[in-house]
Amino acid sequence: MFLTTFLKNDYDWAQEPHLYIVLQIPQLLDNPAYRCGAAGTALYRDADNPYKSSESSQKGLQGRITQYNNYFLPNVGKIYACLRIRKQLVALPNQRTAGDPGAQYNVDRGNQTEVLAREKHLHAFLDQKDLRWRKDTNKELFVPKQGVMQLIEALRRVQGLQLLLFDEDDWREDSAYTGGGAAPKNLQVTDTVRRGSTVQNRVPSIIVKLSSSGIQQLRDGQPQAYASLMKLMRDAFHDGEPPPPPPKPQPARPPSPAPSDATTTVTLPATTINALRPNARVTPARRAAAVAQLFTDAPFTRTRARALVQQPQRRRSARLATL
Repeated sequence: MFLTTFLKNDYDWAQEPHLYIVLQIPQLLDNPAYRCGAAGTALYRDADNPYKSSESSQKGLQGRITQYNNYFLPNVGKIYACLRIRKQLVALPNQRTAGDPGAQYNVDRGNQTEVLAREKHLHAFLDQKDLRWRKDTNKELFVPKQGVMQLIEALRRVQGLQLLLFDEDDWREDSAYTGGGAAPKNLQVTDTVRRGSTVQNRVPSIIVKLSSSGIQQLRDGQPQAYASLMKLMRDAFHDGEPPPPPPKPQPARPPSPAPSDATTTVTLPATTINALRPNARVTPARRAAAVAQLFTDAPFTRTRARALVQQPQRRRSARLATL
């Protein structure tokens, strides 16, 4: 497909990162050199793009084809194949990583995108067949010895999302592409994130568009409007599945019994009460008898000390006899 036709069709998927095979026509070489490179090398998830850069229509493969089309003038160019690659930051084995597992970042090259790493894989496969135009440079020019299909066979070995082949007017998906094979030795990639971002603690968010009447209903505090908004939130975060049931309320634990301040009324004779007074002039035996009567009539818990008090006092002569 000519580059002018490609740009005229303005494909939506051409805004993504791609590897490509492009040919400039005409050339002085008997075997023409094809450009096998990467497009969209600065595209990745959560990229901090410049202001209003999203409004530009020249991104990814679309932007690179526009660049080639302008450079080749007055000559023309053709695109033969492209391989769509993820928008992902990665690290190569020779690049240091740091951070928690699952949220590692590339220390040596924080903007190392996967499409740049896959371009190295493609060039490694082409170098194995000795197809580079000039061995003393790292230019993306390769000269196939068996036609363009030799380059496409190398592209099929690269891990990607979708391989497209072009004819004169349209494109088709390559049925022979199975997702690519193993990466070249010492060029395996490890997924990384942008430094400073936290994948685990990333707060999920959605964009909800409301009409002016819907916004006014929320301002007025109408419960139906809030219920509809919450339903949208639940459907978005649970992929349409019903939210999990709320946890069952646990039965309330009974309060701990408060310390008892209850008092007990004990009725005693006046003589016993007078004997218990601090300044009462009574004999020790009489006071002991009054104390014994108090513990006998009151509903106290029986203890060893109280049991000794309640025991009848023996006479002095009996106590001396036991010595």
